[in-house]
Amino acid sequence: MFNLFKKKITPEEMEVNLRIITAKIQKRESKTRNIVNKNKEEAKQALKEGDERRFKRVSQRYTMAQKQLKYVEGLTDTATAMDDAIQMQKGMKEMVDVTEDFAQIQAKLGIDPSRINKAVSHIQKASEKTQAMAENLALTMDAALGSHGLEDKEEEDNLKKELMGELSAEAEVKDDLGEKIKKELAEEEQ
Repeated sequence: MFNLFKKKITPEEMEVNLRIITAKIQKRESKTRNIVNKNKEEAKQALKEGDERRFKRVSQRYTMAQKQLKYVEGLTDTATAMDDAIQMQKGMKEMVDVTEDFAQIQAKLGIDPSRINKAVSHIQKASEKTQAMAENLALTMDAALGSHGLEDKEEEDNLKKELMGELSAEAEVKDDLGEKIKKELAEEEQ
């Protein structure tokens, strides 16, 4: 991704490259989301069966996949922000071109173009700042992740509580259904 910034490329080229990268990120996000859901279901099954050891192992995989998913979602957000920056840069580039043409017309008409030149200068500076912002967004995503040992344990505990609640709710539904069946069978025998 950083090879995009090694040479000066046009906003159009950057936009194409960004779309390719975004498609890859979205594909990875989908796969990671599936892994998270699979691990959650497996952890739920382990709790249901009372297999604490398997639950711990699966919940660790779940936590790692969850972190990966958050990272990939962050990349998706960054890609969106970068696309916005590219769109702004393209718009500014068009404004610079139009403004330069306008300044030339004004000069031919004998109007002082110094004010127009100042505006063009400001627009170009804004475009450079937008480019720098896109680069900083990409770098910020890499720096945003760190180790979260205590958070891992908290996530495992939260997952366990959530799954125990789901299992409890499922058990209540089964118990209610079982009671209804017994009641109807008893009524039929009478």
